[in-house]
Amino acid sequence: MYRLMHSEKFTFEHPRLGHISTYRQRLIGQYGEVRIALEACHKANADGRHRFYVLNEAGQENYRGTWID
Repeated sequence: MYRLMHSEKFTFEHPRLGHISTYRQRLIGQYGEVRIALEACHKANADGRHRFYVLNEAGQENYRGTWID
């Protein structure tokens, strides 16, 4: 199973450390075929507002055709 994920950056003010950035991950959809998952990811990223990516069952992200940790 391949998961299409949405990543959104948040910045908040910490009392002692100042500005801290973090990312919130959200599951968008699950796909049985990698090709379909990658097509959905490409389409979701087309508007450029947020980052979408695909994870495989091992939790690796597909980056430019390669599965990375």
